[in-house]
Amino acid sequence: MTILALDTALQACSAALCDDAGRVLAARREIRTRGHAERLTAMIEAVLNEGGIGIAEVSRIGATVGPGSFTGVRIALSAARGIALVTGASVHGIGTMDVLAFAARRLAEGSGNIAVAIDARRGEVYFQRFQADIAPLSPPALLAVTDAAALLSEGDVLCGSGAELLLSARCGRNEGDMTGCILADVANPDASGAAALMAARLASGGAMMPPVPLYIRKPDAKLPAPRP
Repeated sequence: MTILALDTALQACSAALCDDAGRVLAARREIRTRGHAERLTAMIEAVLNEGGIGIAEVSRIGATVGPGSFTGVRIALSAARGIALVTGASVHGIGTMDVLAFAARRLAEGSGNIAVAIDARRGEVYFQRFQADIAPLSPPALLAVTDAAALLSEGDVLCGSGAELLLSARCGRNEGDMTGCILADVANPDASGAAALMAARLASGGAMMPPVPLYIRKPDAKLPAPRP
């Protein structure tokens, strides 16, 4: 089994290949604020060439489904579905916060629970907590920074672009980290982690997410009101 994983959900663009044991065969990643769609196709081609894998040999495709930017989430999913139409590969969704938690656990090398916070602007974060084995302790939610900070527990491994916001809210300015949390330097997901996590879940028979966007915040754009 060969897995191709794609991520464009936040401020990174990445593609990775791994085998069924979770060993990464090839990977590409760039931090970008825009242009994900233009770069992703080239990255897919690069990892296939480096891994010595033809596109027809890819048996499963994974894409991060959010939470993330409205357009970014759809880029990876559209690419995954397009490839699947040609190859017949199965397509699975992977939670953005699951991938961040997976990376944080590897960095922290601890057994504590993991708290993921993604900066959602407007004084809010996307927040979710996981066990050390990346089993979710809560569903992903959009919370005020202060409300999410109150949910932290001592010993949590904290990661994501909103991590510093939570620590600041919990500790107060210039008071240091008084929460007992371990801060992991993970702000953006990586397709390498997504591929390895997907391989582990498939091997254990874990449930996979559907390949549809996970939008928690309602879109800013609204349909025009009907004319009277």
